Parts: sequence; C-alpha cells; structure tokens
Amino acid sequence: MTGEEHATIGWIMPQMFPLSVAFYQWICRKIVMDKIDLRSKKSRETRWNWRWDYEVSFLMNDHQLNGRIVLLVTSDKDMTRILHKYWYGVRVLTLESYLAFLNF
Repeated sequence: MTGEEHATIGWIMPQMFPLSVAFYQWICRKIVMDKIDLRSKKSRETRWNWRWDYEVSFLMNDHQLNGRIVLLVTSDKDMTRILHKYWYGVRVLTLESYLAFLNF
C-alpha cells in the first residue's frame, strides 16, 4: 500500500465504520490506562472476546443490510456500553428484549 492509499483508508475508516474505530481506540486506551497484561491468565480467559466484538462492530454502522438496520443481541457489558456511547444503543438488545421485539 502506498502512503497515499494508507492515508485515504485512514480517512475513510472513521467515516464508514465510526463504531469500529472508536471501539479499537477504547480497547487500546483501556489496555494502557488499566495496565492490562494481555498475556495473563485472567486476560486470556476474559479479554479474548474483544477481538470478536471488534469484528462484530463492523456490522454496526449507518448502512443497511438488505434494506434493514442491523440489530445486535448481546448481554456483553463492554459492547453495550460502547454502542450506547456512540449512538447505536437503540440497536442493541438483550435476548429477552429481542424475543419481546419478535412477540415471541
């Protein structure tokens, strides 16, 4: 990738995927501020899903999927907190609220 391509992608990413960029920044900030050792046993047991959450965050943007907004059904506290902080809170549901939404 050329320097210009790198700069273009660096500009496009926050425009297209603001939640993903913010979530990645949050993870990095949390690791540094809380002095988290990612190699520790506790981190391996509890922090592994940050990678999954980061991947999932790319689905949560202002674009629709087959003409529909994407809803996220989760009870993950960190993911829910980030979604609310970056204006996607209305699109995150617990399993119970999702089943109610479906009238199930």
